[in-house]
Parts: sequence; structure tokens; C-alpha cells
Amino acid sequence: MKKQKVVGMIGLSIMIIMGSWLTGCRQAAVDIPEERAISVAVTQATYGDLAVNTTLTGQVKPTREVRLIPKMPGTVNQVHVSIGDTVTQGQTLITLDQRDMQNNARQAEAALSIAQAGLETARAGLASAEMQHSQALRDLERTQTLFAQGAVTQQQLEQAEMAASETGLNTSRSQVSQAEAQVNQARVALDIANASLLDTVIVSPFEGMVVELNATAGEFLSSQGAAAIIAQLDPMTLKTQVSEYLINRFIPGQEVTLRIPAAFSGVVTGVVNTIAPAPATGTMTYPMEIQVVNPEGLIKSGMFAEVEITTETRENSLLIPSASVVVREGRTVVYLADGNRAVMKEVIVGIDNGDVTEIAYGLTAGDLVVYQGQDFLEDGSLIQHANREDGDDA
Repeated sequence: MKKQKVVGMIGLSIMIIMGSWLTGCRQAAVDIPEERAISVAVTQATYGDLAVNTTLTGQVKPTREVRLIPKMPGTVNQVHVSIGDTVTQGQTLITLDQRDMQNNARQAEAALSIAQAGLETARAGLASAEMQHSQALRDLERTQTLFAQGAVTQQQLEQAEMAASETGLNTSRSQVSQAEAQVNQARVALDIANASLLDTVIVSPFEGMVVELNATAGEFLSSQGAAAIIAQLDPMTLKTQVSEYLINRFIPGQEVTLRIPAAFSGVVTGVVNTIAPAPATGTMTYPMEIQVVNPEGLIKSGMFAEVEITTETRENSLLIPSASVVVREGRTVVYLADGNRAVMKEVIVGIDNGDVTEIAYGLTAGDLVVYQGQDFLEDGSLIQHANREDGDDA
């Protein structure tokens, strides 16, 4: 009886242990989490053309800009223009007080008149001296003949020789030369006075716009700062810098496409004007200027501009979105949608323009490539398609 009781106890224990084990197994099966599908967006790998563009940036400046500094200090008499006015070449902008300069010019004119009168007197004296000298030479000739005949004395001959000398003539000539110098000096003084008078009038050196004005009637202007700034705003000039790898892609006269977001929503055409033959001091880039027409005045000085040029092109290449390409453990891969599973595929890429990437090896046209959600995938991940860009449901 005791043996049967022990055997029964052992069997009961085994049944309890087996029951607990089976319960634990069932509980463990319940605790395994269900695999969740990762939402992704896919598109087909397709053949197409690809261009890689490089963007140059810079600021737009007036083609010509001049700071008009008074040549002489003075009080502003009148300001003839306002900021924003369009002016023509030679148009008067600012007039300084002219009274002192006008008086100086009048005095110079009077001095010139006096000098000219003196010159006329000196020339008349020279003409008279020349006539007297000619008569003295004729008298000397007759006296020499009479002296040879013994009709006149030695003293009379010497008097005739003295009268025929050029001493008086040279004196008259010297007076004329002095008078001519005085006239020239007076004329230079008048030119200076007239130039000073002109300097009281500030005019525009070319057709343009008044972009800065620092003068008010009654204000004293020095000859240090700019009284006005005139700028030519049509065409405008974009100044940019080009690397040595791109500089030979440009030639003067070449048309390029510009974007000036502050002025236009689209693009405008510019023309390469100048290209520096050497890098700017302290840099490895070459200054380049591009002109762009501005008939409506929408482009303002200082606006930011971009120039986009194509540096590489591919035709009929296999293309996928650039975002599809990821790096896993040093390998360049993409994820393909194979039913409801993601398949990791190693690829070799070509050129990339930031939006689209060329696939040189690893894919075929029509492959469904994941371009959203790929950062969360592993090889074999369960996926669900949020979309299909080719329009087919997954």
C-alpha cells in the first residue's frame, strides 16, 4: 500500500509539472508581438534623361553708378531733382551759390580786356618802330653814298648808323611779347574763373536715376561726401564668382538663365558681359559679370540672384528618386517592394541632381523602389504601400 501511495504521489507531481509547463508555453505564445507593416511609398525605376545643375549666386548692382562730389565747397542754392527721378546726361541736379564765382569771372573778363588793349598798343608801337627803322635804313644808305662822295661828315654818317640800329625796334618787340604774355595770363585766369563757375553746378554724367541725394537748399556742402549718387538701372549687372572648374563653361555674349526671387517669380535671361582672366585677390574664384535688362525697374540694387548652369547630362538612363538610395553597413542599397515585403538590393549609382539619381547597376526598369519610409526598413520587413506613383494599386 505504501508503495502504491508513493507512486501516486510521484505521478501527481509529474502531472502538476507538465500542466505548469504547458500553461507557460501557451502564455509564451500569447506574448509574442504581432509583426507590424511599415507604411512606404514606392515608384517604378524608369528610363529618362538627367541633368545636373550648378547654381552660382551673387548680388545685382547697377551697371554704372557714380558718386557726385562737389569740386568746391559752397552753399546749396537750389536742388533741382528728387530721389527716384530719372535724369538725362548733362541735366542740372544741384546748383551752389554762384555770386563769388560770377564776380571772379567778371574781374577776369575785365583784366583780359585791359591786357588785350595793352597788346594792341604794343603792336601799334611795334608797327611804328618798324616803319621808322625802315626809313632809317634808307637814310643810312643815302648818307653812306654821300659820305663816299665827301658830301657829309663822319659825324653825320655815325648819326645815321645809330638811327638805323635795331635797339628801338627790339624794345618794341619786347613790349609786344610782354603784352601777349599778359593777355595769355588773363585768359587763363578767365578760364579758371569760368571753370569755377561751372563747378557750382552739379550735373548728371549719364542717363540714369537719382538713387541718393544729400543736399538741401541753404545747406553748406563740403568737397568730401557725395552730394548725389546717379545709377544706371537698365541694364543691371549681376556680379558673381566662378570656380576654376566652371570658368571655361562661360564666354562673353553667352546667354544664361537667372532667378531673382525678389523681382520675378520665374526666370529671366542674362548675357555674360565680362570674365576676369585671373582669380580675385586672395581667392580661387574668377569674378564674372552678367547683364540683365530691367525695363520696368523691378530689379533693385542689392537683390540676390542665382545663375543655374548644366554641368553634366545623361540620356536614357535608369532613374530613381534620390531619396531612395541609403547606406547600410558601408553598402549603397535601395529597397524594392516585393509583394508585402521589402527586399534590400545593392546598387551602383551614377550622377545625382538632388532629386533623381542614375542607377548604373543593380536595378531594371519597372522595379518598385521605396522612396519614402526606407530609413526604417530592413531586408524582409513587412510593408504596406501608401501609394504607387505609376497609378497601380499594390
